[in-house]
Amino acid sequence: MNQTGYQAPPQNYMLTGLLFLTMVVPSLSFMFGAQSMVQGLVAVIMCYIITVFNVCSLSNISKNLLSTIKIVTICLAFVFIHGLTNYVLHIEQFNLPRFSLSFLYLMFFIFGAFSLALIADKISMKSCSSAMNVIFTTFILVGILGVLGFSPFQVGGKPMVFYAEPSHYALDFLPFLFFIVIQATLKKKILYLLVAFEIAVIIHSLTLMVGVALISIVALQLRMIPIAVGGFFILYSSEPLIQNFLSLVSPSSPFVIYHKNIDSYLSGRVVLPALDAVSKSSNGSFLVYFSGWERAYLNFVNYLGFGSGFQQLGYIGNEGTAIEKLISIYRRPLGLLDGGAVAAKFLSEFGLFALMLLGAYTATFFAKVKNLRMLSTSSFDIKEIKNTFFMCCFVIFSVNLFVRGLGYFSSSSFLFLASLFWFLLRKTDVETEHPQKPTV
Repeated sequence: MNQTGYQAPPQNYMLTGLLFLTMVVPSLSFMFGAQSMVQGLVAVIMCYIITVFNVCSLSNISKNLLSTIKIVTICLAFVFIHGLTNYVLHIEQFNLPRFSLSFLYLMFFIFGAFSLALIADKISMKSCSSAMNVIFTTFILVGILGVLGFSPFQVGGKPMVFYAEPSHYALDFLPFLFFIVIQATLKKKILYLLVAFEIAVIIHSLTLMVGVALISIVALQLRMIPIAVGGFFILYSSEPLIQNFLSLVSPSSPFVIYHKNIDSYLSGRVVLPALDAVSKSSNGSFLVYFSGWERAYLNFVNYLGFGSGFQQLGYIGNEGTAIEKLISIYRRPLGLLDGGAVAAKFLSEFGLFALMLLGAYTATFFAKVKNLRMLSTSSFDIKEIKNTFFMCCFVIFSVNLFVRGLGYFSSSSFLFLASLFWFLLRKTDVETEHPQKPTV
């Protein structure tokens, strides 16, 4: 992968436009009535594919594709064979149309992420830096406008301009916040983290709070972490005053109309493990999250670690007590198909195989955290911009995996998959430039 090529001015804005579409279009399609973000991502991925054929030669695409085709083919073959095996085992419950369409889309999704990695390689370092700053600034503006009640695309609920709910906004915002904090000066690191935490407090987003906490631990020097925590505590404690001010400035904001005490918000979602936690709770977010992990455990045990098959969560396996409680409260099984967190869905559908991949992810996670921490606490080199961004996408995907996820096909999942291709292609280039000497 070439890291130094100069690009014509029109191409310098290409990455900004594509990343903006990646964030906006899937969420807007969901707000306009789509069942998931898949429909919006189809349009976005088409833009990536058209762009990659415009900025990369066919020989370059083919060369990079060949370097990754083996591992991609093995993974796709496993998903396909594993799914067909489950079809035979659970022929009455197995949703074959959902599996087939999702598998075809998976191939399309993979090629889109591959295209993003190639496009990023072709864009100049300066343009990449500009793109990240533009997208980050856009997210801050969306946060402010959302808090003030500007929601042109949705009436009701707690929309954030382009996003149907705060958690969707948080998951897309976090990779860009992470990157900006990593490469910022010390004072700006603290400022950006405090601004993000303030938005999280006002919109009541535990997902964003957890992400900000993770970024703080990775990006800040040990002596600065207590200062950041002190700032978070002050903002958290002053939440009633902030809400009073907001009620004067924008009384029609949904975050004013539906406001409740931040302590009661968190207590409903952060529940200590207890045998009667489900029976006592009536919080939808907690029950959805608990249900995902409950069903992951039940499917893992009932199917001896084999899993129920790709995209079969909600069709195969025991529904569990949390789903029953959700139906009794909301008259429908909220989170039935996505499981609340990607890791729970992954474990339910792929069993031991998912457990091994999550173990590999965790090991790599700590290696990337170490690299990001070193970059953040030293003089940042502009040559590391692209690699840093994709490391941020990889590490922050842990929030999707273990805290709040929208399933396999989301904007944040797309960036995560692109990061895998980026690392794989960089490794291939290193091996090509420095081949191992044959042993005698």
